[in-house]
Amino acid sequence: MSKISRRNFMKCAGAAALAVAAAGAMSGCDPMLDVDVYFYANGAKLELTGKGKVQTGADEMDTATIELPAEYKAAYEIADAKAKLIRENGKRYANVNLVAKEVTYQVYYQLDGTTVLSGEVTASAVNPTITVNDLDQDELKALAKLFYETTGDVQLSNNTVIVPVKKVMGEVEVKYTKYSSFWSENPEKDSPVDNGSYDEKVPLWKGQNTISTSEMKNLNSFQYVVKAIEYEFARQTELIDQGGAVRQETRRFDPATGKTSSMRSKENADDYRYFPDPDLVPVVLTQQQLDDWKKEIPTLPDERKKNYVEKFGLSALTAEQLVIRKEIADYFEQAAAVTKAPKLAANLVVNEVARLAPEGTEIPVKPEHLAKLADLAEAGKVNSSTCREVVGLLFKQDADPEELIRRQGLEQVSDPALLEQYAKEVVAASPKAVADYQSGNAKAFQALVGQMMKRTKGKGDPALIREILQKLV
Repeated sequence: MSKISRRNFMKCAGAAALAVAAAGAMSGCDPMLDVDVYFYANGAKLELTGKGKVQTGADEMDTATIELPAEYKAAYEIADAKAKLIRENGKRYANVNLVAKEVTYQVYYQLDGTTVLSGEVTASAVNPTITVNDLDQDELKALAKLFYETTGDVQLSNNTVIVPVKKVMGEVEVKYTKYSSFWSENPEKDSPVDNGSYDEKVPLWKGQNTISTSEMKNLNSFQYVVKAIEYEFARQTELIDQGGAVRQETRRFDPATGKTSSMRSKENADDYRYFPDPDLVPVVLTQQQLDDWKKEIPTLPDERKKNYVEKFGLSALTAEQLVIRKEIADYFEQAAAVTKAPKLAANLVVNEVARLAPEGTEIPVKPEHLAKLADLAEAGKVNSSTCREVVGLLFKQDADPEELIRRQGLEQVSDPALLEQYAKEVVAASPKAVADYQSGNAKAFQALVGQMMKRTKGKGDPALIREILQKLV
């Protein structure tokens, strides 16, 4: 073995160290460095910037390393998986394109503030522009079947779309006949003497089946109004089908029988009995009586709406829908008092409870059970679709919602491994959607999300599904 000097030994050691360092660089062990990121949307540079991670010698960066600013997370997502690094004046940075997320908006078709039909529409989360042409065609067809049409003015507020509608009107030819005055025990069957007639065209809503000239008395509640209309519809339909005609008269509704009966003919008849009553005694009220009655007045709708907006952070529209019916407003307040998610509780009450419990019927679900369901949704244990299903089950059998969800197997699917398996299958089975998305079509990504929700039977965690798919495509 030959001897080596100390000097030659140090030279060899230095060379070996350099070789090891070079080998480390070639093997990709460079340190990760922070790089400034500038965000663009639709070709326009956004105000906020971010940071990404990149290796020293890389020419591009993985956009998965970028942390979006909190202000952008709700509305945007990164369009590309990779971003090219730009070197300028000794600095490195990257330009990253963002695309607006797709958001589902609730659509309410309203006639003079009253909802006649509801639905959904998907649009951009950033500066959405929704027109009548963007609405679901099946919804519009259903609206037409109800004899309504849109006015073209779409109102967008938060995640709600209000579409004003109007009645589809036409004309009908009406023949008026003047009869001699008489009193009959069977006015529907007896035929008075014809004293002349004239014709007139009358506007008619196409949803009407008959024209009624009857005035109704003894209608002391909205429930009586509904029952009287239902009875009159059946009575007049039968009368016309038998070849008769609807008489101009005043009728009385009987709450005990749910039927109407003839009281008198109209103003031009001798038996109309229209005169003032001179025997009414004066009613004198004291200030104390007025003050006492004022104290007994419950909280009025306008005050309730203001309280819902200020205390619970509800939208003006949701608050308005809650106070339409007193029992619905009372129910919401009971649920809101024991839930950590009053907004979710309000949406469930407006969209599900009010629909399943029409006016005049009791709500079979305890407010605390609905409140607990809202808490479960807030905690991410169930999604919105499952919530709607659970409310329907609670109406059939009121129970603890958590136990009901477990028993029915409705828990939200949040297992990352299982969702990743489903995602790989969806991506493999949808090459066109993947290619479209990678080409810049953001809507194609929503199609992949829809396939995932179908795989999980609507129980998948939407946020986790989007995250996993984003990594795969």
